[in-house]
Amino acid sequence: IVAVIPVSAQYGDNITAKSDRMKWNNSPTLIQSLDCLCAPKTPTRSPLRFAVQCPFIADGKPAILGRVVSGRLFENHQITFGPVCRTTEIISITVSGSGVTSAGPSRSVSVVLRDAANIERGQVGFNACHPPLITDSLVADIFWIGTKPLKPAEEIFILCGTQYCPAYIET
Repeated sequence: IVAVIPVSAQYGDNITAKSDRMKWNNSPTLIQSLDCLCAPKTPTRSPLRFAVQCPFIADGKPAILGRVVSGRLFENHQITFGPVCRTTEIISITVSGSGVTSAGPSRSVSVVLRDAANIERGQVGFNACHPPLITDSLVADIFWIGTKPLKPAEEIFILCGTQYCPAYIET
């Protein structure tokens, strides 16, 4: 859904209440529009995607802090990390200091792995049976807010999971 809501943050016009300065405007206020939005459904049935935030050592064992983006993590299951495609086993999962046997979407977790060598911030864990598309290009609609225009061949940085990656604009 696309909505155009004229507002003025400086004066609070059309943010929480209709503005007398914009009597020509028939749209709802910003708050009314936001209240009409529905939260996205939790992607539990989607393939596992686990964004690595930070590898560390927990009680002498290799561990990863990360966030389950979709799917579920399970104790004693295999997990592959890309783009390096390194597979290891999940020994244990901790959520908010408590051990659990699985974790679903939107959960930040600590995972102890059998081997966490070469697993770094920004990598993504997945089930090898349902790998993500690993690519070096993408097509995107960009809403650019900058002090200068965006130009072809210009380098920008995009947030990819938990890592800033350089990117180049083609056209």
